Amino acid sequence: MSEEVRSAAHSKWTSIDSDPVPDETPIVRYMKLSSFLMLICGRVFLPNLRKLQEIDAHEGGLPSYLFGKSYGHHLRNLLEPHEVWLRGRAEGPAPPKEPNKSPNYDYFRFLADIWLAELAKRRCVWCWNRYEHESYALWQLYGQRGVCLHSTVGRVKRALEKVGPFRGLV
Repeated sequence: MSEEVRSAAHSKWTSIDSDPVPDETPIVRYMKLSSFLMLICGRVFLPNLRKLQEIDAHEGGLPSYLFGKSYGHHLRNLLEPHEVWLRGRAEGPAPPKEPNKSPNYDYFRFLADIWLAELAKRRCVWCWNRYEHESYALWQLYGQRGVCLHSTVGRVKRALEKVGPFRGLV
């Protein structure tokens, strides 16, 4: 984990890259009218990642698609500080951690799988898109006969802060 991310981890909002998304960044969310009405009535359903994975098994699997067999090794700096905690949540035996073997793909893939499973239990998913141009594809998927909400990253942050204690990642 980079020093910048480590120091920012204690703040309310964290960015994982060195170029954080500015608060004035325009974003949009396409949704059905019924979903929008439920949202303004306070009856919206925001699924956690595990629930989405029940519907689509590939949801949340981006690291393994990007890096293939070595994805655990690419997450090593994130995993090592939490190694003991992750091993305590393992459902089976860990592959041996071979100190002289670098990279130890099997061991770190094992830890990464646990990390992603634990993250799936805790992460809430709410999709907004950076606004550049209106998206016919997103409209067809999510908003047909619905609404397109325009906002900014900062407005969404401020609205979430009003509901009470909250930590988020943009």
